[in-house]
Amino acid sequence: HFASTASGFITEKVWTAHIINVIIPAIDKLREDLSSMNEAAMILVDGHAVHVSLEAIQAALDRNILFCFFPSHCSHVVQA
Repeated sequence: HFASTASGFITEKVWTAHIINVIIPAIDKLREDLSSMNEAAMILVDGHAVHVSLEAIQAALDRNILFCFFPSHCSHVVQA
């Protein structure tokens, strides 16, 4: 799945499509492979405004996938 924008920056529309068309199916496939379809999953994201897409969050919640939002400007702390 590929997407682009005229500005080259991610948009809420692109982010939402990526969550729904790529991330959620990948998590479902992993759950299937691990025989754990009922287990909750978590997506870790930084505080970028486009990540707060209600459509993406609802689609994830409908599949028992939770979002964990890091405050802005601190994702470098968890990368160490």
